[in-house]
Amino acid sequence: DAMGTTPASEVEDKVFTVTPRIETTPSSGWVGTMVSVYGSGFDSGETNIKLIYDGGTVKTGIAADVTGSWQSSFSVPASAKGSHDIRAYGAVTSESDLAPSSFSVSPGIKIAPVSGYLGGSIHVGDSLWVSGVGFEANEAGIKVTFDGSLNISGLVADANGSWLDRLEVPPCIRGEHTIKASGDITRVSDIVDAIVIVSPKIEMNPSSGAIGSDITVHGNGFAANQIITISYDGAKVSNGTATDAKGNFTTSFKIPKGKSGDHTVTVTDATGSAFSSSLNLESTPPPIPNPVSPEAG
Repeated sequence: DAMGTTPASEVEDKVFTVTPRIETTPSSGWVGTMVSVYGSGFDSGETNIKLIYDGGTVKTGIAADVTGSWQSSFSVPASAKGSHDIRAYGAVTSESDLAPSSFSVSPGIKIAPVSGYLGGSIHVGDSLWVSGVGFEANEAGIKVTFDGSLNISGLVADANGSWLDRLEVPPCIRGEHTIKASGDITRVSDIVDAIVIVSPKIEMNPSSGAIGSDITVHGNGFAANQIITISYDGAKVSNGTATDAKGNFTTSFKIPKGKSGDHTVTVTDATGSAFSSSLNLESTPPPIPNPVSPEAG
């Protein structure tokens, strides 16, 4: 309505109808992306508002304020590559009352350790779960590469564009390594690479022994073509062996004199790669020697 010198009663009223709407941000991303949703134009204090993603409920129990506005969020569920509808309705407002928003899913890959914990060290030979999300529905010919070399092939995505397989870290040097994936439809360039950081590691055989025993040390994940040094409780016991082009080496040393119990064996190279492990020096004394000569009696 409007008025001035002219009274409001002489001015014809005009009606403005508020329609409900939702706005979402971001509008694209991976499966698992947190999407914020802002609703407006709902009924004052409306309750039982639900968020719907591709027909499935992803959030419930939302309530509007006195102006009919509300805010919420949800994590994008498993879904294939492309655009997906986001809708909302409540106790008064129906789905047909408002236009849907949309979220565009992009393909991606995720890496997680088969055992251990997220953020733990990764070594050559470790098993990792590699999973893909947001690929085309039922996409075939999916393969995974590690530093450009084929590691897994023949995978097929499910109806939501998701897949999962186990990857074993191949022999490689210390540092960052790239995992890529692609399929019959999804290209390598469509996906953000996954990066794993490989750390050095040693294994000793045997893991315990007596003074003077030979201990074989096998190492991997060190720098390429570097001389390694082995220390026993901080004292150098072996050096001169070099790693190969993939950071592997095998050498041995003799257990020096010392007290029984656990001792620290550390392997280092010139680039700063290092790994320490425990070696147990046994405490059982050797048997009393029998005289060889003269004969008893």
